[in-house]
Amino acid sequence: MIDRVARIYYCAAVHALVFIFAAAALNLTVAAFNFWKHRSHSAWRTTTGHIESSDLRNDQKDSYFLEMLQRNVLVAEVAYSYPVEGSYYSGHNDTVFRDEAEAWSFIDGHRKGDSVCVYYDPRNPERSAIEPGTARYGRFFAAGVACLLFGVLILLEKGPSH
Repeated sequence: MIDRVARIYYCAAVHALVFIFAAAALNLTVAAFNFWKHRSHSAWRTTTGHIESSDLRNDQKDSYFLEMLQRNVLVAEVAYSYPVEGSYYSGHNDTVFRDEAEAWSFIDGHRKGDSVCVYYDPRNPERSAIEPGTARYGRFFAAGVACLLFGVLILLEKGPSH
């Protein structure tokens, strides 16, 4: 009986370690992607554009996964146009919110006709964004390192003799 309980405990510990290391890998991957995205946008130039339209939509019905989790996700959609060297371009920005007040505040700051700072790729002006590349990678990196260290500490504590 004790041997069976020990085996169950061992299996649970292995699954927990796999989960911890998977969480570390996921967080570190997201951090690396966000860092890369931030770095690639850092060379972009700015121009003044104009908001063409802005609206808020509820994405719960658009996603089976979100429907399963029963989570409402609001998406602020903003369409804009901007000039670059005598040519006009257009862009579209979707920003996801969970808090309705925060989403409406974003929409209120992006009304049709408003001027907006547009970030664009000088090598390909069709690529643009109205939010600078300020992806937050620090918290994902910290969470990934914390999970990794936690997993390593557990392995060191258990040691090869257990």
